[in-house]
Amino acid sequence: LYDYPAGTTNVGLRLDADRDDYYVYTGTYGYLEAGVEYRFFCEVDGGEGNWAGSTSEDTVQAYLINRDNPDNWIYKEINPTSTFTVDVSTRYWLRLDINKSGCTHWFSNIWITKV
Repeated sequence: LYDYPAGTTNVGLRLDADRDDYYVYTGTYGYLEAGVEYRFFCEVDGGEGNWAGSTSEDTVQAYLINRDNPDNWIYKEINPTSTFTVDVSTRYWLRLDINKSGCTHWFSNIWITKV
């Protein structure tokens, strides 16, 4: 469901956090349909990763961004442990976050699929 920039593939992103709450817009987006159930998948450092809500200080997060709605850019936090739906059919951009300064993480095999 994602369109990757021309000449690229889903090989992964290395992010180096130079501040707490570091984030990057990945440049990837997908058209998601309202009311359809989706699953997000993303490996962090080759494994499951420490997603927000875990007991680790060094956590990561992922968000869907609706750039068509400037009043609600951060539309929904998503993680690999649950499914989700969206309320509006449109293109959603992916944002990845690292919550602790000085940490480096490798995000790979990033997918959103219909359930």
